[in-house]
Amino acid sequence: MPLIGLVACFIVSMIFQFEHIQETACKVYNVIPSISAVTGISPGRYLWRVVIAFHIGPRILIAAVYYNFLMSFVPLVASAASKASTTVSQASNSTSSAASTATTATTAGASTAGASTAGASTATGPSSEAEWLTKLLKCCYYLQLSEVLGLCVISFVHNREHYPTHEKGFLLYLTSSHFSFLIILRVYHMIWPYLNEEQRWSYYKKLFIFVFSLLCMTSMGYFYYRHIKHCDSFAFSIFAFAEYFVAAANMGYYWTLVNDLPDEEIVVKKPAPPINSLLGSNGNNPNKELFPNQEIPLGITQNGHPVITAADVAVKKDL
Repeated sequence: MPLIGLVACFIVSMIFQFEHIQETACKVYNVIPSISAVTGISPGRYLWRVVIAFHIGPRILIAAVYYNFLMSFVPLVASAASKASTTVSQASNSTSSAASTATTATTAGASTAGASTAGASTATGPSSEAEWLTKLLKCCYYLQLSEVLGLCVISFVHNREHYPTHEKGFLLYLTSSHFSFLIILRVYHMIWPYLNEEQRWSYYKKLFIFVFSLLCMTSMGYFYYRHIKHCDSFAFSIFAFAEYFVAAANMGYYWTLVNDLPDEEIVVKKPAPPINSLLGSNGNNPNKELFPNQEIPLGITQNGHPVITAADVAVKKDL
């Protein structure tokens, strides 16, 4: 949705507001408008804000689903580290016992103490590794929420309306997104043995997109500096050109989640009532638990179906 909205804003701005979107701070010649220009001038401004308004909800939902998906690997990492710790502890204990039979009691005591110390140090390994993974995932989740917040700021506060706020939102968006990408790459290193082929291929895509985005962001910073400090010709055009690639890289990074979550579905439904409420405590009166203190009114329905009362059953028997 943001990609389609961005292309639509670019086309609309080039048709209706060509002169305004080419304006720069130094008043130099410009051939490529920035994203802030095409999404901040009417009528593209309203189109972009509608697109972002529809995009924010699913974006937050995706962040929550992705966090829960990665959290499912924490027990696997803790279990694997626990098994490795147990193996190391058993090996150290057997070594110390063999050494104790060949040396004096003092040496045996020292080696046993060393073995117990090693066992204690390795015992803390699994929990610490799982805790570290959990902290990384929580940090990544909050960074993704900060990225959404930065996207809202730069979308709903134009640089001509309040430049300091727009600038801070832009920096928040860039830093939050790239730090979260970096943490995700680190997390994939920790859970690498438990990933399937598609998820490993998704990791390589993420790595390429992250490096590419860093290069484009570095170009953005350099040419924006040249534009502000020296007013070089076409410096702002190169800045805007790199900005489009940074935005496309961000969209592409989240598109790789299709490989990470191939079986995830979003289902909206009414929760099913408890079985006891439908069958009753003894299974004879299905309406007793639903209406314990009153008679069932006529015409009432249960989950979309009419309730059959005792009077209805008697009428049917008479017929």
